[in-house]
Amino acid sequence: MKRILFAFFIGMSVLPRDVWAQASCTQVLRTAQDTYNSGRLHELPTILKNCLETGGFSSQEKVTAYKLLTQAYIYLEEPELADESMLNLLKTDAFFEINEAVDPAEFIALYKKFRTKPVIGFVVKVGFNETFVAPTKIFSVGNGSDGSGKFSPSLGIYFGAGIEKQILSKKTNKLTFAPEFFVMSKAYKYSDPSILIYATGDPDATNIINFSQSRLDFYPMVQLRVLDGRNPTDPTNRKKRKPNLFNTYIAIGPGFSYLTKAQYANPIFNKLLPTGGSENGNAGATIDATESFSKVSYSVLAMAGIKFRIATIYITGDIRFQYGLSNAINPAKRSNQEAIFDYAFQAPDQKLHNVMISIGAIYPFFIPKKLIK
Repeated sequence: MKRILFAFFIGMSVLPRDVWAQASCTQVLRTAQDTYNSGRLHELPTILKNCLETGGFSSQEKVTAYKLLTQAYIYLEEPELADESMLNLLKTDAFFEINEAVDPAEFIALYKKFRTKPVIGFVVKVGFNETFVAPTKIFSVGNGSDGSGKFSPSLGIYFGAGIEKQILSKKTNKLTFAPEFFVMSKAYKYSDPSILIYATGDPDATNIINFSQSRLDFYPMVQLRVLDGRNPTDPTNRKKRKPNLFNTYIAIGPGFSYLTKAQYANPIFNKLLPTGGSENGNAGATIDATESFSKVSYSVLAMAGIKFRIATIYITGDIRFQYGLSNAINPAKRSNQEAIFDYAFQAPDQKLHNVMISIGAIYPFFIPKKLIK
């Protein structure tokens, strides 16, 4: 028995100091809560001082301690100390939220005098898009080929960054200005059997042209938060709710796109074989078609998304539709000589529409401050 007790005391003596401090400060917080409940408010600063200064509390315990201190200073009519304690609380947990069902009215009133929302959010996103072409006026090279070609979407990628800033915060906290800047890769295909029929007389040949574009896109979007999601109620206190876990939103805004490069990439021919299947081959070199397209194009976007909070960041996902408003083709330089002579192709006037899906991360930046004296 003596050996067991000796081993126990030796083991306890070599525990890390921060483990002892954590256990000790946890008990201190219980004592502070009991002291608050018994109405001995003037004792709280002394009880909590050492653990707050030495970092003995966990983050959640520190929030609870500052909350007790804030409430105590309010009732002791020490407004400056109450303000300081509330500020320390918000610096400890920027996502702290009041519970109007259970928190004291005086504490709620003081909380509402502080800036508790992010000053700005920094956003990074990556996603995929498919580009759909809507021809508005057909131009052709060969007789009888008008309107016989078909465009189809291809997969592109994009990545970029943005910011989020709440607007009209005095009237509502549901509107957010969210401009985004993306580096875009857009792609689509064009197939037309009449082009090679005209050029070669072969009725089984189809010309397929792959288009690729590199663009810089700017979307000054405005978001409207439509739904908040919270944790289930705490089984030990059905009135206690945990902070928001996610929110959903819709957004709308204009789009501005600057073309940096456009290509008729890897044009190929496809020939159906009598025995079944097909024969593919290169029809010619890749063509630089940058000058054939308008440098700047305009669009309007609509978006729906969701944000999940994980620790101190939000993970976001969205799907959006981009409707092209302007002609993507430069009418003055529509005729690309290589395309005309090599592939019997001349680009029609067209608007580009996109379906886009992205995921990203948002880092909210807080600067807690008392706004109302």
